[in-house]
Amino acid sequence: MEKKNKNKHKQEHDVSIVLCGGAGQGIQTVEQLLTQALKLSGYHVFATKEYMSRVRGEE
Repeated sequence: MEKKNKNKHKQEHDVSIVLCGGAGQGIQTVEQLLTQALKLSGYHVFATKEYMSRVRGEE
């Protein structure tokens, strides 16, 4: 008798999604909606933010 593996059809894939845009373009809102939707769908989500420096040299 053949044993069935429970996880036979379970596949794990890493996916990277990059969102970018200028201030005020709604990127944070899109990130929140996307991460919430993925979490509710059963995905494990890691999100991080990076901001460019706005400091400028003397003129």
